[in-house]
Amino acid sequence: MLEVNFESSVSDALGNIELAVLQANIVCSGSSPELRQLMDATIAEKSSTYNLQTIKLHPVISEGREAYRKTGADPSRYRLSAESLLRRIVKGRGFDSVNNAVDILNLISINSGYSISGFDVVNIKGDIKMGIGTEKEIYYGIGRGMLNIHKLPVLRDNLGAIGCPTSDSERTMIGHFTNEIVFIFYNFNPEIRCDIIIDECRIMLEKFCSAKNIRICQYHLGGINDKI
Repeated sequence: MLEVNFESSVSDALGNIELAVLQANIVCSGSSPELRQLMDATIAEKSSTYNLQTIKLHPVISEGREAYRKTGADPSRYRLSAESLLRRIVKGRGFDSVNNAVDILNLISINSGYSISGFDVVNIKGDIKMGIGTEKEIYYGIGRGMLNIHKLPVLRDNLGAIGCPTSDSERTMIGHFTNEIVFIFYNFNPEIRCDIIIDECRIMLEKFCSAKNIRICQYHLGGINDKI
């Protein structure tokens, strides 16, 4: 299983952060009618639950916005991915089906408020370190082109940045040929437990992606808690 470590810059700014990591072998394909129906039902529910003002009051999203302020990033300019998804829904834009793995990631994110990075493991070089984005760091976000990640919490492998709570990198994106994934949940307040959310994600991956060899760990600055 991939290991996750923290750079000193993270402990200085975000001393209590936790990363919940789920890694699994999957069968990646287009989403089934049942999964698409679940997406449509979830979009309808969230569009009637939230408005643009109440989204940022969600306890998990609120913690993420505060974490961005601590690192010096503007959470209203570089929004958390969970917040951006909910804003799209409230505006009536929804989100398109990509594939079964990415659709599950998006569903879990809008249901829980957690921003989640999702990667194709084969494209990750070495283990992962979490740090803070530097000025002029090169980063291409999925569907966003060049993205300024200066002062954002960032995940890096041996070749550079691959993910952040705002957008993941094109280099490690999940596609139809992906057979091993890793989902990384950003938990900026470990007092808000994400164990149940991780388990819901596991169940959905087993049901809709035929997931096998599922491993789950929670990484924090004090060490590792093995879950499965």
